[in-house]
This record gives sequence, C-alpha cells and structure tokens, in this order.
Amino acid sequence: MVILGKTVTTEFASPYPAATRNPHDTKRTPGVSSSGSGAAVADFHVPCANGTQTGGSVIGPAAYCGVYGYKGSLDALDRTGIRHCKPSIDTLGLFARSLDDLIALRAVSCNLTASIGQPTGKLRVGICRTQHWDRAEPSMQAAVEMTGELLEEQGVLIRNVELPSEVVQAEPQFDVLTSWEGAQVLEREAREHLETFNPWNRERVEFARTLTRDHYEEAKRKLAEARASLAKLFDEVDVLVTPPRTGEAPIGIEGVRPSPFNAVWTQMYTPCVTLPLFEGPNAMPLAIQVIGKENEDDQTLARAMLIDHALRDALKVVPTGVQPKGRISLEPVATPGS
Repeated sequence: MVILGKTVTTEFASPYPAATRNPHDTKRTPGVSSSGSGAAVADFHVPCANGTQTGGSVIGPAAYCGVYGYKGSLDALDRTGIRHCKPSIDTLGLFARSLDDLIALRAVSCNLTASIGQPTGKLRVGICRTQHWDRAEPSMQAAVEMTGELLEEQGVLIRNVELPSEVVQAEPQFDVLTSWEGAQVLEREAREHLETFNPWNRERVEFARTLTRDHYEEAKRKLAEARASLAKLFDEVDVLVTPPRTGEAPIGIEGVRPSPFNAVWTQMYTPCVTLPLFEGPNAMPLAIQVIGKENEDDQTLARAMLIDHALRDALKVVPTGVQPKGRISLEPVATPGS
C-alpha cells in the first residue's frame, strides 16, 4: 500500500464543515468530519482512505458520497498515534469503493489475513428504525423498508427491533462526554486561541464550562449500562439495518447537519458498515447502514457482504432509484467503473 497524502478534515473533527464538496453534486455537502476521505474515494482520486468517527464522521461522508464505509469497534483498528479530541469514543474507520477493498485495507491495517470467512447458519437481520425514524426522509425510509422486504424474499430472517430503553435514555450523554473530553484535550488551544475556533467548537467549550467531573462520570456510567443492554439484543439478531443519514446529501456546504443515526453507534462501540446501493429523488446516493455487535468486526463485514450480494442480486441495477411507499425505479443508472 502506498500512502498518497492527507485529505481535508474539519477543525478538531467537529461537525462544522470545511470547503470540501460532494463529487456527485458540488453544490452539496460531502459530510463531515472525514470530508476529504469520502469525497476522494468517491471521485476516484484514491481507491481507499481512512478517517475517524466520534459522531458520524466516517459513516456520514461514506453515505453522502456513495461509497462503502466502515467504522470499527472502539479498538478494532489501532488508535495509536492519534491525537484524540474525545478519547473514550474517537474511532477509526475506512472508505473504499467495494467491500473487498474495505476488508483488504482492514487486514493490512491490522496485520491480518485478508479473509473474513463465511457466516454459518441463517442470517438474522433486525430492522431498527430507532426513535429518530420520523426524521428520515421518505426516500430513506423507503430504502430501509425495501431492504427488509428484499432480504426476506431471499430467505433472510427479518424482524423489527427497537433499541433498549437504556440506549435511548443514554443518548443525551453524548454531548456531556464529548464536550468534557474535548475541553480537557484542547485546554491549551482554547485558552490561547478560543476566538479562532469555529462557532461549534466555541459553543462546546462554553458548554463544558458548565459541567463538573460528576456530570462526566455519570455520563460514562450510563453509556456503559447502555452498551451492556444493547449487547443482549444481539442474542436475537446477527446485525441491525438502520438509516446511516436522514437522506440524501443536502444542498450547501455550510452549517452543521444533524446525525441522529450515527452518534448512538459510536457511543455503543459497535462496528458499522454502509452499503451504497440506492439513489434518492435528486439522483444522489442513498445507503443503508449495517450494525454489528461490539468487537465482532470481521463477522459484521462478512454479514454485510452477504446482505450486499443479496440486495445486488435482487435489485439488478445499482444504484437503484428509491421512491416513497416502497416503489422501486429500475431505470439504469450509470455508475463509474461499472
């Protein structure tokens, strides 16, 4: 592997955008914070890239730019040498234009054999809409629903699942944990250069000043309880399927975009994989997100591969246009390299 260079990221891995644009439509955002990684892979500058995720900084750009993305479990990819802004949840991830390349890059990064084996038994998939389902655009909802229907037709065991209450209730702890840890790590920068921070980072520093260590320790405790509760859900299913973003990449490269379908999984330390198989009403990429059990990264990638193959066989044309109410548009769409 030859390392070609450094792509654009945002300030201290914040969700406040930089100048990178989406190669599918330069009026639209590529996602943050690993903006350059997602855009460079999508635009064929490089075959693969890495990034980090605290909220949705790998899965978001992968979904918006229409490439395969993988966010590992917390320590599934070696975090040595990274200057963490939020040490307890900053997680490495990868981008590529195929799952084969993701698996190969993970193997190189971890000094593993570039093979993940084949899952045994009938695949059990949980369709997890989460408490934020009503924030997903109709086309995103249709892509998730269609995924469940098509997989079930191909013999996959499908069930609808809800997140444990502990996971839902722990969600607000994200702001507490990230603000506290960010303020600690960036103490010198904030003390000497706060006026140069972007607005989002300044607001986070100000919020952190209202917190105490007790708030921080309570956040860690609640998140640990939530992870234990979520682990039990994977006794019933092998993977979950959820939206990776609310919909297509929106117009505009300024402003902080919400990531309700990302931060929870980073907090839960679960491996996540995007499958960019669909297209929205504005001819922009739509992906689905496959979630696995913590520290079952190879198994999650293998199961994502099964899902990817099954959906490609069913769809015939990739990306497939998605319309609300589950209708499928099978108009051929030109895909680079296809």
